Amino acid sequence: MDKGISIRYYRVERAEQHHSTFAATLQTIAALGAPGKRMREHNGMKIRLERFATPAAKIFEGEFVRLQETDYPSEVHENSVAALQTALPLGHHVAFVYDENRHVLAAQYDPRTLSLSRVNGYISCFPPHTWYLFTPLVRKDT
Repeated sequence: MDKGISIRYYRVERAEQHHSTFAATLQTIAALGAPGKRMREHNGMKIRLERFATPAAKIFEGEFVRLQETDYPSEVHENSVAALQTALPLGHHVAFVYDENRHVLAAQYDPRTLSLSRVNGYISCFPPHTWYLFTPLVRKDT
């Protein structure tokens, strides 16, 4: 488990004005039911919206998960290492909070786990196949 996490902030805009809002698209995906029903494969990577909640008006929080089914790390035994024995995929999680009033997404940043471009590809798998622009918000002193 990581001892610390990085959070990055992004302005979220629709790639086309007629596309649904980011919040509406997340709600549509969440309404499909259990996380397994929300899983999609995009460019050979399986991703799903694992958790989704609305703790306050116009605030949405959740977690995307990338499933790893191959190339597992090894188990470390006292005198050797061995292939990790698991019948189920490993999950790599990215948490987020989205403020619909400000159009700002706060997302956990870990390029080894799941990038926003891959999240965008995942979201585009659902009709009406909407894309979003994620523009990093940078402090003036950066």
